[in-house]
Amino acid sequence: MKKIDWDNKDQVLKEVNEHGSALKFASDRLKNDKEVVLEACKKSYYSVIKNNKEPIWKAIKPLEWASDKLKNNKKFVLEVVKNSGWELEFASDKLRKDKEVVLEAVKENGNALQFADDILKNDFDVVMTAVKERGSSLEYASIKLKDDNEIVLEAIKQDGSALKFASNRLKNNKDLILEVIINQGEALQYASEKLRDDKNVVKGAVKDCSWALEYASDRLKNDKDMVLEAIKTSGYALKFASEKLRDDFDVVLKAVKKSGGALKYVNKRFQDNEKIVLQAISTNGEALEFASDRFKNNKEVVLKAIKNWDSLNKDNILQFVSEELQNDYDVVMTAVKEDGYNINYIGETLKENIEIAMKVVENNGWNLQYLSENLKNNEKIVGYAGFNALDSLQFAGRKIKNDKNFILDFLNEQGMILKWVSKKLQDDFDVVMKAVNSNGFALQFASERLKNNIEIVKVAIQKTKVPYKFAGDEIKEQFPTVESLLDFNKKINK
Repeated sequence: MKKIDWDNKDQVLKEVNEHGSALKFASDRLKNDKEVVLEACKKSYYSVIKNNKEPIWKAIKPLEWASDKLKNNKKFVLEVVKNSGWELEFASDKLRKDKEVVLEAVKENGNALQFADDILKNDFDVVMTAVKERGSSLEYASIKLKDDNEIVLEAIKQDGSALKFASNRLKNNKDLILEVIINQGEALQYASEKLRDDKNVVKGAVKDCSWALEYASDRLKNDKDMVLEAIKTSGYALKFASEKLRDDFDVVLKAVKKSGGALKYVNKRFQDNEKIVLQAISTNGEALEFASDRFKNNKEVVLKAIKNWDSLNKDNILQFVSEELQNDYDVVMTAVKEDGYNINYIGETLKENIEIAMKVVENNGWNLQYLSENLKNNEKIVGYAGFNALDSLQFAGRKIKNDKNFILDFLNEQGMILKWVSKKLQDDFDVVMKAVNSNGFALQFASERLKNNIEIVKVAIQKTKVPYKFAGDEIKEQFPTVESLLDFNKKINK
């Protein structure tokens, strides 16, 4: 471990350049050095502080360890807060009352407003600058400015959630709320109870953000026109509609037409309604998960659902079909064509089906890992898996990994698969020789005996010297460097 002289400027500069918090170990002399402290402050960062419950992100502000003289030096602190407004926390009380300093800090990071003196938290210019940079900084403004129309409007334009820090009067200001929710419908959650029951306000919110319906009054959650407006953007808004409207055929049909997965939130009787279910799976096959058992056992419906399954999430299709169809060849083959991982959900009668297994590894060679031990020892299946992903051999059965002829064929393609063969074959001269001839780095997976075989090692280093590092101790003792081995080989060949 290196020893640092914390009174040596060059050494300390190097340390604070890597981690600003190193300043706390510096000597008092260097904590008063502008160059050192400024360099440290340029390295402000966030650190994870662990407690018993969950990690907490904490800002590391090196100005904390600077001398009191520098913390009270206006010119210096101005330069610091221009780089990181957070550092305002450790400026002197005098400078946290200085408008010029605080303006620079909140210009860089609006939330630095929390460290300003209360007088400046009530200063229009300072607070306006802060909320323009970060709307959430409204939280730290004075009560008076939280009730200022201009300030609050600017804050919620920047961040709709800032509305939660506004005064109750402004949360009840219809004109202001209407202006905000056009582009930030989710801000409805912070509006007054009265405005969350206002049809025009709620309609504006759900037009921008369908899930804003969650924050509407119960009366408007039961308003058919309002709910239909919300599901125009996303059928999942049905989740927040009243129980009555989740049992309304027209509303439900439009919801699943927009988002098939909305079938999850409908009355159970609609999960068994043919028109509703067929529409849902036409929109998104994944809706099958929420259909009644009758449809999960309907081959035609299931095949249609598979066809329309979300392209990013096809690995669990068979999880939601009936046990009978998990044993149906057509259904299973269709599903594994989409994603081989579905092999994990197929029925017992098809688990040993070679055609299905071939399709599974054709999709992705690594799917070999999900097959039965018997199929993992099938040369045709393993060979096909290896054709698609050479390193899939790691999932082959013991018999295959110990089959010399099969492995020798594999080694024509990639010597590094030596890593996955049996210990016996890693100690087989023919196998290892073929492996290192294909890729010298395969030497690392050979047995100790063959790592000390000069013929094997010579072949391993014929293309690049690097594999020499995997040679056995006996070879390295006889030939301390790769060059000495190469010279020896030249002499032999002469």
